Amino acid sequence: MKRWITLLLLTLFLLSLCSCQRKADIVIDAGHAPEYSTYDQIPADREVLVLNTETRTVHRSSCRYAASMKKDRRLITDNSFLDYFTERGYAKCRICFPEKGGT
Repeated sequence: MKRWITLLLLTLFLLSLCSCQRKADIVIDAGHAPEYSTYDQIPADREVLVLNTETRTVHRSSCRYAASMKKDRRLITDNSFLDYFTERGYAKCRICFPEKGGT
């Protein structure tokens, strides 16, 4: 019985260590892409793109998911950098980029 309790306590301790690990800070490599703080800063001849830095998804500004995105996860840029971000692992949203399932 004493051995079982010791094993249980050790297991609970190890689980508490795993659950307390802090999630690593997200590093955004925007490279040469300008980061705008508001949509109206983007030149009129370009489309606004909103990137979710947590899910690594690219959205158009008209997308319902871009509208509900938390500000600390949002990166605003323009469509001239779409290829740049998709080459770095960002996926196109399947809602606002429906062509071929977002690819």
